[in-house]
Amino acid sequence: MNDPFRIGTRGSRLALWQAEHIAARLQAFGHPCELRIISTKGDRVQDLSFDKLEGKGFFTKELEEALFAGTIDLAVHSCKDLETRGPEGLAITAIAGRAAGEELILVRPDAVDPGRPLFVREGAVVGTSSARRKAQLRAFRPDVLIRDLRGNVPTRVDKLRNGEHDAILLAKAGIDRLGLDLDGLHVQVLDPRLFVPAPAQGALAVQTRADDERVNAAVRQLHDPAAALTAGCEREVLRAYHGGCQVPLGVHVAAAGAGLSLWAAAAPRADGMPRWIHLTGTDPDHLAHEAVMRLQGPARPLRVTMTRAVQGDELMARALHAHGLMLNGLPLFEPLPLSFDPVTGHDRTFFTSRNAVRFFVDGGGDLRDAPNDAVGPGTADELRKHGVEPGFVGEGPDTTAIAAAYAERFGGLHILFPCAEEGQRTVQRALPEANVIEVHVYAMRPLEEADVPFTDVAVLTSPDNAEAFHALQPLEEVPHLVAMGTSTARRIHELSGRDAIIPWASSEMALLNAVLHLATAP
Repeated sequence: MNDPFRIGTRGSRLALWQAEHIAARLQAFGHPCELRIISTKGDRVQDLSFDKLEGKGFFTKELEEALFAGTIDLAVHSCKDLETRGPEGLAITAIAGRAAGEELILVRPDAVDPGRPLFVREGAVVGTSSARRKAQLRAFRPDVLIRDLRGNVPTRVDKLRNGEHDAILLAKAGIDRLGLDLDGLHVQVLDPRLFVPAPAQGALAVQTRADDERVNAAVRQLHDPAAALTAGCEREVLRAYHGGCQVPLGVHVAAAGAGLSLWAAAAPRADGMPRWIHLTGTDPDHLAHEAVMRLQGPARPLRVTMTRAVQGDELMARALHAHGLMLNGLPLFEPLPLSFDPVTGHDRTFFTSRNAVRFFVDGGGDLRDAPNDAVGPGTADELRKHGVEPGFVGEGPDTTAIAAAYAERFGGLHILFPCAEEGQRTVQRALPEANVIEVHVYAMRPLEEADVPFTDVAVLTSPDNAEAFHALQPLEEVPHLVAMGTSTARRIHELSGRDAIIPWASSEMALLNAVLHLATAP
């Protein structure tokens, strides 16, 4: 009988779970295993945040030394902790699967505010020691106080429960793997396309000596090619960016049809404004290197005009300004409330815009009458400001596809649509006419003609706004056009014959991605 494989691991509950998981899988293939617990620098130094620790490999160096010394046969790592260029003689022999890559924010009940980004109240104390999380947190919520948070995952949750923080940020994978009791805390999963996680977050890596064929042959049985593809692309961004695990860089890669979609956020330091990008492609190496070029290269100082009012303290304005772009607001319509009678007898309520939510509530509509749904993330955020979590949120920029998905789920129910007096009616048309109940809660009144500032990029937020802008300045004369959704893009093409850029979603962050994509183009 062969000697058991000696598996090196850190001693935290999460590290032990990961090592035991790998041991169980190897044992299922007939390979007995035993664990060897090894303390690392990252475990021993608990009084400094990661961005203040010197060197790299805080959680991996001692395990690698044990491999070289022959006291262990393989080491199990969180892939995100590994250096992108490992020591010569060692190899990452398997990416043994990948759990959820998203971030979680855990919030004490008295600090929850669903109407604010990240669901925490104004001025909350938020715990994290990650430079990446600090940079993105400051961008989304410049009002919060960030306090360093160290310790293993259960210790961090205990510090939250004890009142040392109002909220903390953690990787969802660690919480899921440990099955921690989060009863009494508000748990919010953050969209990885918005709050971008660490490269290879959630992936498990098994490291061995490159020349140990007995061990390598067994470990290769654990390899997950799909997990290795996305984690490998994310790590290639990190490698080409010249960063370690403490650099303020987030990367998230997901399969998209026959190709890949990549989202990344990088800041010069923990208190700097990130630059967000979104790319698609089929070659992971090319995708990774284009991402780094756009994250590190200069941004062209474009002048951007958006067809709505712009507040100087909003994220899009702050982010563009930080990267040398100017954003002007050009509101072309004013929403006006319409009086309406109460409506009953419906099964669900579908909101097609932020304004529909605002004017429905202001006009006396009751969100408690039925479950509420939203056409997209912006409308969903407006519902949350009124204490409602939507049951359905449309995904992507194509309203026709959203309508089809909604009709498939709820087409047999009676749906109330609080909406504008004039509108696209895309979702309504996808449902049986007898099941649609419309109530007009506002109307859009054109504003007096305004002067259009000289602009390099026009961001057109609706078909009506595209038409009104075109009447003031022909769309053919604007160098770059960005359309909020496919309906707006179709109207732009009808007016000018031009194809507009369509962001990956009908949201402010996706619009920001699109504008920065133009600014960082070679």
